[in-house]
Amino acid sequence: MAVFGRYNTTAWNYFEEKGYVPTILDGDMEVLASAKPDFIAFNYYTSQIVAASEEEDGSEVDHPGDQHITIGESGVYKGATNPNLKKNEFGWEIEHKYGLKFVLIVHK
Repeated sequence: MAVFGRYNTTAWNYFEEKGYVPTILDGDMEVLASAKPDFIAFNYYTSQIVAASEEEDGSEVDHPGDQHITIGESGVYKGATNPNLKKNEFGWEIEHKYGLKFVLIVHK
C-alpha cells in the first residue's frame, strides 16, 4: 500500500474476513497513490519460524521469547522453533547468514 498506493487484494480480503478494514476518508486513496517512496528500510533482528496450525485449538505459540510470544493464528499458522539455530538472551532464534538474504530475494 505504501509503495503502490493501493491495498493488495489478498491483504484487503484478509482485512475483510477478520473485520480489520481500515476507515478510508475521501481523498485518502488519492494521497496514497500520489506517494513516491524512494527507499525501503529493513530492521532485521531475528528470524520467525512458523508451522501449519491445522486445528482451531487456540494454540498459536510453540516456544517462549519476547516478541515471539503471540506469533500465529489458530487454524492458519503457529510459532515454531528450529533446533539448529542459536538463541540470544531474549530467546530469539538468530539466523543472520540466510534470513536477510532470503527476505531480499523474495521481495526483489
